[in-house]
Amino acid sequence: MAQNIYHPTAVVATDHVGPDTHVDAFTRIYPQVHIGWGCRIGNHCLIENDVEVGDRVHIGNGTFVPLKVSIGDNVRIGNHVTFLGSAMLQQILAADEPPATRIGAGACIADGAVIRCGVTLGRHAFVQPYSRVERDVPDFASVFGKPARQDGWVCACGARLDLPVNGSGAATCACGLSYTLASGVVTLVE
Repeated sequence: MAQNIYHPTAVVATDHVGPDTHVDAFTRIYPQVHIGWGCRIGNHCLIENDVEVGDRVHIGNGTFVPLKVSIGDNVRIGNHVTFLGSAMLQQILAADEPPATRIGAGACIADGAVIRCGVTLGRHAFVQPYSRVERDVPDFASVFGKPARQDGWVCACGARLDLPVNGSGAATCACGLSYTLASGVVTLVE
């Protein structure tokens, strides 16, 4: 069985960490966090309570993950990504519960991006560097800017698909996967 590796300066307060997970220097993980197997969490990260991290997730250096974030399997989060905390929004909305943030399986969030709480990123969505995401992002969508807007579609392998942002169409990636676009929704053809 694979062993977890924690840097001596890391504070891992949870017992819910899957095998073969690496936690780097000066990272703090709160007690009510669940982390899957085969994950890599970089230096100087903070992961607060009520966070779920799937299997084979990479969280880059200096990333802040606050309450109520759910991260799917095979997600890559770049360096210095910030998920905006939900406590302030909870006060503004006078809500009993803070809104949950969900990151779909296979999504990629590039360096320096900011994700507003309560947003859902779809499966295999791609957030380009230094973007500020304020709205939900559909499966396979690529977004950029401040605020982020969609500029195209990406394959599960990460390559850009030759599909219009709006309308309909079909595309086959160089990796062999095929997709259809209808009514603003991209679907993988099985």
